[in-house]
Amino acid sequence: MTKPTISEGESLKILANNLSDIALTVATTIISSNPYFAVLLLTGKGIFTAWGDYGQARLNELLLSLQEEVESIKAEVINKDEFKGLFLDILDKHMRETSEVKRNQLRRYLISVAQGKAEGFSNHTKLLVILNQITADEFRLFMLLPAIIQDARDEMESIGGTLNYLEMNPKQIQMRLHNWTQVEVQIERLLKFLGNYGLIVTKDTTTTMIGGSSTSVTFMGLTDVGWSFYKFLDEPSIDKTVKKVW
Repeated sequence: MTKPTISEGESLKILANNLSDIALTVATTIISSNPYFAVLLLTGKGIFTAWGDYGQARLNELLLSLQEEVESIKAEVINKDEFKGLFLDILDKHMRETSEVKRNQLRRYLISVAQGKAEGFSNHTKLLVILNQITADEFRLFMLLPAIIQDARDEMESIGGTLNYLEMNPKQIQMRLHNWTQVEVQIERLLKFLGNYGLIVTKDTTTTMIGGSSTSVTFMGLTDVGWSFYKFLDEPSIDKTVKKVW
């Protein structure tokens, strides 16, 4: 199917009637970098115009984030019909989301896909559902887990070994966290939820004690979905430093 074609001048003339002056200025910069952004904005016009001034403010946030990264966005990605569908889905979610943190995550996700960090578009529905559900504490812990895995790998290599298999209990994870007030049982609860989302691999470990037994969650690594989620949401502003315990 041939992509719809529209000149920059034509698209900006149409958008000028639907965008605030600020949004139009930013949109002009983005469209000059890749004219297909005009198609995306025109396709999403019904979404942001339905929200009035509120929608303009939300659109401004999205456009400003895109403008900051426009040089790294790949034309061969955003020109795909699948990206158009993702753009419209995220634009709609961005309009509805009241949390500034969540809106930033949605923008980060869209930009990462536009930069070509995705191989195909098959998991985006699942990942966006997770992004909608995940809490601030769950997200904060999840984004630290790759650094914790790397720290465990470095610890093993420091004694001449290789980390071939990871098993880490909540206490071992808690020891590596900076400025966390959560106790061990809270870390365990967060791990359970991350496992339920399908982001990490966990197993229940039973310890036999006098008078009974107890079961706790053991962290064993990220799933393929988890690594994709991490890759799409990672950005320099997220603190991913962990304490060395060796």
